[in-house]
Amino acid sequence: MIRKLLQIVAVLALAAQHAQAREQYLLLNYSTALNAPQQAEEMMRYVRDRFGAANRASRLKTGVAILYTPKEQVAETAARLRADLELARQMEVPVLIQVDTENWLPEALTNWFDPSKPGYAPDKVHDVEWTGWTPDTAVKICWRNWGTMLRVGPHPNLLSPRFQAWEKSIYEALVPVVVEWVKALPAEKQWLFAGWKCGWETSPNSQYAYFKNGNSYLTRSDDPKWIDADKELIGYNAARTGGFQTSGVLSYERTYDVFMKIIGAHLSYLAKTARGLGLPREKIFVHTIAQGVDRYNVESQFNADSNPAPSFYGKPTGSLRDNASFMRCLTQARKELGATGYGIGEFVFGAKDYAAWHGWFSDKLAGDPDLIFAALYNYDTLRGHAEIERALLDAMAAAPASGGK
Repeated sequence: MIRKLLQIVAVLALAAQHAQAREQYLLLNYSTALNAPQQAEEMMRYVRDRFGAANRASRLKTGVAILYTPKEQVAETAARLRADLELARQMEVPVLIQVDTENWLPEALTNWFDPSKPGYAPDKVHDVEWTGWTPDTAVKICWRNWGTMLRVGPHPNLLSPRFQAWEKSIYEALVPVVVEWVKALPAEKQWLFAGWKCGWETSPNSQYAYFKNGNSYLTRSDDPKWIDADKELIGYNAARTGGFQTSGVLSYERTYDVFMKIIGAHLSYLAKTARGLGLPREKIFVHTIAQGVDRYNVESQFNADSNPAPSFYGKPTGSLRDNASFMRCLTQARKELGATGYGIGEFVFGAKDYAAWHGWFSDKLAGDPDLIFAALYNYDTLRGHAEIERALLDAMAAAPASGGK
């Protein structure tokens, strides 16, 4: 028995040592614009010139997290992705790829109500969200609060077969571009691919909010005031489609698990699709919000085809490692699902001083053997801030690559 326990301890120690020796990434996030190809070159040139030498010497790499929003321009996006990846190869800049199939959608995709606009089909009422269990509660308009109040289209039914088929078509156009690029990289340059991120802080009623009598604003120029008490929860259609609940009332207080199951089913579908198209499991990540209850974490972001990568918006003295529930679930996912670690899908701090950032880069990122990447929102948090750049370079110098890169 003692010998067996010692063997288990040795295996775990070896695994931890291996994890600590692998590449980790600090990734500068930016959203690409198809009509501004110089943007990628400017960002990658900055990373190459400021961090290129350090990248070759350190296991802690600095790269970019690029967000693509195809909408109707799928072929153009594929061409832009191919060009960006070639730049990354030439400049030796690590990349994380994210393709938005949630927040900015083709108007025609969810047009169930306006015959004067493209894509109109009444049966698309099943592809959008509802505030109740019947199609007559379908939404026509939603709002998003990203620093300012934005009108957006109706929240998609994330589990609608037609919506999922559209998502699959986007992945089928773009994932093979990445797979082809990765396969062409020599073994000593495989570190240039940090991964593929599914979702965008997926959370029903967060990126899309619906207000009471919201459809009445469709033909009005004014917008409702952002008051939580005036919002109606959406998610009924996905709950019905997924078979998670088909009657009663959805609420955060009593049926929170339903929303977690919707997130999990959606992200699992994306991860499985990406893996089926050739991406390795350890390079696929799903992005939502970490929960404080094990069951909610498991339901929303742990699956057999990806690693979790929730957001972290805390203080530079903390990290996702402080979330005991999330870490318990990660440990279990290693054993049962093949998880290889986790990412941080978004993070940023208000601090500007060297000490705060150096402590986080050194202790919370490089010092965490489970953490694979952290995506900094946004690139200008680092670019142009000498003290933060210096903090990162010093953390990279203190984490040399094993055998060199």
